[in-house]
Formats: sequence, structure tokens, C-alpha cells
Amino acid sequence: MRRHLALCALLLLALPGTASASCSFRSIESLPFAYDPIGGAAATAAATMTVTCSGSGYGGGYGGGPTDVTVSLDAGTHAGPSATPWRKLANPLNGQTLNYNVYVDPAHATVWGDGTSGTATQSHAQTFGTFSLTLYGLIPAGQSVAAGSYSDTITATLTF
Repeated sequence: MRRHLALCALLLLALPGTASASCSFRSIESLPFAYDPIGGAAATAAATMTVTCSGSGYGGGYGGGPTDVTVSLDAGTHAGPSATPWRKLANPLNGQTLNYNVYVDPAHATVWGDGTSGTATQSHAQTFGTFSLTLYGLIPAGQSVAAGSYSDTITATLTF
């Protein structure tokens, strides 16, 4: 009988507790592009996204085990249903658009999206606290558009 009780006690200790996580965006910077349509060269930019996770774990307060956090990005306001091949920056005054994209890597090899149509998401194994991810932007060369302000809005989603 003691062995049975001891085994049950060990199983109870090994089971996950009532830990719960809460994650939110702490800050998201805009990509500071400066594209020159006359020169026609590609423009790159980088920005930082900061995520904070907290929760209650074993014994209350902050703690508990890690939680996997995945960050996905939608195609943006002006693109079609996919971020590939391009998202679009739009000028509201003249209706012109400028192709661009956001990447998970500084080599601009993998589009950061929702994990469909050849895009990738970013994941982070996070014990509670704050972490940052870098967004790498690229406007490809050779686009002929009028000077002005171009913008897009991308929705970022946290899954944990």
C-alpha cells in the first residue's frame, strides 16, 4: 500500500500544475524605409518587436515552465491574401503602391508571414519575461513611383 501511495504522490508532482501564461506586445517599431524612386536602389530597414510574457506557476507569483510563443504577421492592408511575393505600401493621395516585404532574416531570404504560401512565423521558447525579435524590411529596386508618403498596416498575432 505504501508503494502505491508513493507512486501516486510522484505522479501528482510530475503533472503540470495550474500554470497560466499571458503574453502581449510591449512595443513594435515601424520600419524606417527611405526609398529613392529616382535612384531606384533597393531600400532596407530593420525594426524591433518586444514581447512580454508573465504568468502564475507553481506556488503562485511569476514562474512555471517555459511557454512557446509564436509571432505571425498578416499580409497587410494593401496586399492580397498572402504576403508573397510582395506586401504593398500605398500612397493615399495618388493611389500608387510600392512593393516591399518583411523578413525573418537580414539576408531577406524568408518572408515573415502566417506560415502559409511559403512564409514563416517566428517562434521563441520563453520562460516568463521579455524578449525581442527583429523585423527586416526590403523595398526592391527599380520601382517608379511619385514622391510622397507610403504606408501599410500589418497585424501581428501572438500564439502561446
